[in-house]
Amino acid sequence: MDKLRNGVIWCVAIAIVFTTYWMSQDEPKQVETETISLPENPPDVYITGMFLTQYNELGIATMTIKSDAASVYNDTATSHLTNPIVTFIQDGVETWRISSQEATVIGDETISFDKNITTLQLTEAVPFILTTDHMLVNQTDLTVTTPLPVTIIRGQQVLNGIGMTIHLESDEPKIELHSEVSFSYDPS
Repeated sequence: MDKLRNGVIWCVAIAIVFTTYWMSQDEPKQVETETISLPENPPDVYITGMFLTQYNELGIATMTIKSDAASVYNDTATSHLTNPIVTFIQDGVETWRISSQEATVIGDETISFDKNITTLQLTEAVPFILTTDHMLVNQTDLTVTTPLPVTIIRGQQVLNGIGMTIHLESDEPKIELHSEVSFSYDPS
């Protein structure tokens, strides 16, 4: 009988200790979350501070995209990027960098850049710098097009024109300015 009474006392004591411990615990902590403002047309996925690397079928990096925000729309197979910096990579070497205020990735092969676009060739000692306000990059046929005014600077050479197509299939791009072409050179 004494063993039974001691066992009951120990069980009651252990139950009191566990109950006291359990009741003394704080309320579950709320996870602090940041409130964000979504775009007018709410996306399926919204990403902030995005950094993405695209690889080819051999696992070799072909492009990086850094963006303040990305809105992904599954129904239209598009993604809208805010302040993107897109860097193209060929044979392990960064070849071109494009930055703008906005861009839309359409499917897997086309990127439409808009507002304050700067394109910089990264492989030359005297880089090729292109500025415009709209540009369409087609990764399938390696072309860059715009119907808007363009300024191209390389060293002391400045080209201006309205409308442009660039063919990027070779190391040296083939540039076609469509109209109102002007050229200046400052040897100083």
